[in-house]
Amino acid sequence: ARVARFSGIGNIAGAILRGGELRSMVSHNGIVGNQLRKAQEFSYPWAADALLVMHSDGLQTRWNLDGSPGLPSRHPSVIAAALHRDAARGRDDASVVVVKQEA
Repeated sequence: ARVARFSGIGNIAGAILRGGELRSMVSHNGIVGNQLRKAQEFSYPWAADALLVMHSDGLQTRWNLDGSPGLPSRHPSVIAAALHRDAARGRDDASVVVVKQEA
């Protein structure tokens, strides 16, 4: 398995999704460049069949893909669009990035 290295600061969330199991990544409060003491990097195992999902706080934190069978096998942009459609809060801007490893 590869390793995903993540340093989340502010309104960014990250997670690794594999086989329906979601592992959230650590993200600290703060604003980059403003009273940030030290960025801390965390490492996570990233299996070849797992998805890396990162998003802003415009997306609900309790999203899942359980209601969309087959979606994890689709192109990352399709997965990101579905997450945005289904989990955007509507009162804030939202960014979603989904990454798959190349076979």
